[in-house]
Amino acid sequence: MAKRKIEFQDFMNETERLLLEKGYESFHFKLLADRLNVARSTIYEYYANKEELVTAYMLNIMNWITAESNALESSISPLQQLKSLMHIFIKYSQIHQISQMIPLINRSSSPAVKSSIDRLSEEHEKLYQMITHLIEKAKDAGEIRPDIPSSVLARFYFTAIDIPNNEALTDRDWSDMIFLVLYEGMKGSKGS
Repeated sequence: MAKRKIEFQDFMNETERLLLEKGYESFHFKLLADRLNVARSTIYEYYANKEELVTAYMLNIMNWITAESNALESSISPLQQLKSLMHIFIKYSQIHQISQMIPLINRSSSPAVKSSIDRLSEEHEKLYQMITHLIEKAKDAGEIRPDIPSSVLARFYFTAIDIPNNEALTDRDWSDMIFLVLYEGMKGSKGS
């Protein structure tokens, strides 16, 4: 195969597809090279090992999530901001499945891998703090009941993102449904 330049987004797209199809353990550069129609050595020109590529992929998605989350309008209510965050998280829900692979990654494989995992952890914590802060603001505004600890609500919020969309709804409809269940619960008109 002839060497050719590979666009960053091509790396990211194929890395995502292969991780979702094959899992971390079965992901390797030969498989990726075949998908990209390049020599394996071409991939090594960009990334020293699969750990660097996978963590670069994760950081790329996290950067998109962070940018979209930070761009939310502060003029809307905290509850609406939480709903908008849910839309963002569902839009990028594949990162949650792939982030389950982090424990399999050898952090000591290179300084770049360690740095990427540290950054991922920091960004995840910032998002968790953002959610907790919005929950507190929504409580202050009377939009969310105050008797449940904000940390519990934030964990439910994060956990809900991982619920599989077996209904095959659009991302927006799915995130609206998840948010509705989180916000209103399962109580019917006769519920106490």
